[in-house]
Amino acid sequence: MVVNTGGTDAKFIWSRYRFYFSNFDLPMDPPIFDETCPSIHAPAEVTLAGGQSCTFQIECAHLAGDLAFNIREGVGGWRAYIMGYIKYSDPVGIERFVGFCRIYQRPSDDGGDGRFVPIDNPDYEYED
Repeated sequence: MVVNTGGTDAKFIWSRYRFYFSNFDLPMDPPIFDETCPSIHAPAEVTLAGGQSCTFQIECAHLAGDLAFNIREGVGGWRAYIMGYIKYSDPVGIERFVGFCRIYQRPSDDGGDGRFVPIDNPDYEYED
């Protein structure tokens, strides 16, 4: 789900996302500025009013077999992330960016309920 937390319209210009799997920490440079990463929104124009949200379908074709088991069960320290960015413009045409990164919190983790939650890292979670 994408939410416009601002008070004015946000017109999507460009977006990318990727699933990232690691049994180490995240890389210093977010691996999302790659044209092979799919777009979050369709090529059609998307504008969200201030406070409005919408849901986009995203897919992960690489999570299967042993990797899926290891992430689900916490084997070997494997973790799943979804990260990306959205470039948008405000009503006066100023272009802005927002970056995000969520880590899958297994139901067995302390307080985990089987969802993706924000990480605390300004290289991945930011807005200008």
